[in-house]
Amino acid sequence: MYEERKGPPVGLLVGGGVAFVALLVVLFFTVARKPEKIPAPVSFSAFASPDRTFSCQIPEGWEKKAAGQQGGLQGGVTLKKGGALIDVTSDEMGAIMGDIDAATNRMASGMVEGVPGAAAAMAPPPVAPVEKAHKRGKKTMASKFKDYEEKPMLTLNSGLGEGRCSEWTGKGSGLLGAPMHGYRATFLNTERRITVRCECPEQDWPTLKPAFEKIVASLGAHRG
Repeated sequence: MYEERKGPPVGLLVGGGVAFVALLVVLFFTVARKPEKIPAPVSFSAFASPDRTFSCQIPEGWEKKAAGQQGGLQGGVTLKKGGALIDVTSDEMGAIMGDIDAATNRMASGMVEGVPGAAAAMAPPPVAPVEKAHKRGKKTMASKFKDYEEKPMLTLNSGLGEGRCSEWTGKGSGLLGAPMHGYRATFLNTERRITVRCECPEQDWPTLKPAFEKIVASLGAHRG
């Protein structure tokens, strides 16, 4: 009689199949996390916001969506290229908050004026309204990205007046949580708060960083 040839145990086959499927899943998500690199913009064009509150340079060839109207509560422009985003928004509410901060500073200064010299010198200097507005914006960003961190803010001088800018890093939402890198900036005048948000996958940061800096530096009053 012929001897029955025994195959591998059923448990080994099942385990091997599960391991193979897991390997495929890992390979799939590894590839999915590495999208094509975004090229640096080769040209820029002037943009004037529909609500007539700011102007700036924007990269040509990016998907663009502008919104707002003169006298409206909010306006701006959003540009996308692959996983990169540039968003410039003007809003009236931010300026109202800035007015409140300025009034608070004036009140505090008035109180210090009545204090003897030595004690007055020890009082902390008032925080500029634009700096307060910029700090409030950090909370919003931290709610959008995991492991959100910022470098110390920098002071900017532009056509919109004095502003603040911070470089940041974080991870996107979702299962993968891809590393992201960008800038955010805040400008404030008596009528509007202008905020800038630039972001891209970490792998594209060295390529797009100069373009982001150019856009932030180009912010100015509306032209046209």
